Amino acid sequence: MSSKMDKYLDDLNTAQAKEQAEREARIAAAEAAEEEVEEVSAQPESDAEEEDEPKVVIPVQATSPPKAAFEAFRDTRETAEIFQVTPESIRNWIKDGKFPNVRRIGRKMIIPERDIQALLNGTYGDDVR
Repeated sequence: MSSKMDKYLDDLNTAQAKEQAEREARIAAAEAAEEEVEEVSAQPESDAEEEDEPKVVIPVQATSPPKAAFEAFRDTRETAEIFQVTPESIRNWIKDGKFPNVRRIGRKMIIPERDIQALLNGTYGDDVR
């Protein structure tokens, strides 16, 4: 493999590891917030005098489920750099069906990272959808 391809794969793995760490941090924060709510609700009512006083309710910020990561795309030029071929070769590969999930934005074609990874990993032809 070329050094550009190695760098690309390293960058991709770093980004995936960072996303996983952020996801785990959100989950840990949500679990901590749930434990606080359980502790507050488990406290017994003590004196009848306190019932006359208004209770202060502290709202707990609900954590939303993790957002689905936006799918990364590369244009034909970027994809050509990864494979060390010309953009014309990438367009020919698209016509041959090597990148089954290509999208068009006007005249520009963009290729999903998952298709690029499938071809790099030798899983071309498997279902990468």
